[in-house]
Amino acid sequence: MGFRSVLENCPAKLTDSDRRIGFTLLSMQEEVPVFTAAQLAVRADVHESTVIRFAQKLGYAGFPALKEDLVADLDERRQSREVRVRLKSEAYQLDSVVDAQINALRIVRQTVRQETLDAAAKALLGAERVILLGYGLMRPLVDFMERRLTRKGLRVLAIRYDGSEMIETLMALEETDGLLIFALEEQFQSIAQLVPELADRPATVLMTDDAGLMLRRLPTHLLAVPGRDRPAVVGLFMVLSYALGGSIAHQLSTAPGGRGSARRSRPDN
Repeated sequence: MGFRSVLENCPAKLTDSDRRIGFTLLSMQEEVPVFTAAQLAVRADVHESTVIRFAQKLGYAGFPALKEDLVADLDERRQSREVRVRLKSEAYQLDSVVDAQINALRIVRQTVRQETLDAAAKALLGAERVILLGYGLMRPLVDFMERRLTRKGLRVLAIRYDGSEMIETLMALEETDGLLIFALEEQFQSIAQLVPELADRPATVLMTDDAGLMLRRLPTHLLAVPGRDRPAVVGLFMVLSYALGGSIAHQLSTAPGGRGSARRSRPDN
């Protein structure tokens, strides 16, 4: 399954120390093959026994088994990075551009499960209104989803800027509102500090990078993609947005009656 998938699907509650260990592992994967539990403990500022308990909490027999999964994840990422480097040097060739997109799609398919995507789509469909939030690099994603959801008949409110207007809107959310947030981990951290109850809403969907797996309070629906290169991550967000919109369209078209069937005649995007 891989360390990242195990971490994402861990049913146990993670402590602050666990989150420090997890974030450290995600940020230092290149060094993992030569790291011991004791060295990781120093880097994460925890006791070595806490590292062992963290591994066992995730279902591993111990730290060596966890490290095996991390090394496997690292090998996969290294192969993907080598492909990207080669493709970048050949970016003027159509075949290389197509191969780059195929590589990005493969990464998304391996890191986000279809049932996770479908559950997020179902949560948004169950809301009376969908709030879209994304600023900076995320604004094109908000534009895309606003058009897609509006054409499907959903009530949509788009927030494209941070600041007081965003905070006021979020604090005035109704219980029946759904929320789709496009944000890198540090962006969501700053938003959640101002409006901490966002993560507890049943219809909150967060699309973020894999550092978001270490958030203190995870939203109900988390769509996390790997990577630290911001433009590349935004590109993966777009792939996920297409898939999320497709899942919403499919659920609307197959609904036996009620709210979904009333929208079947809406034009597709």
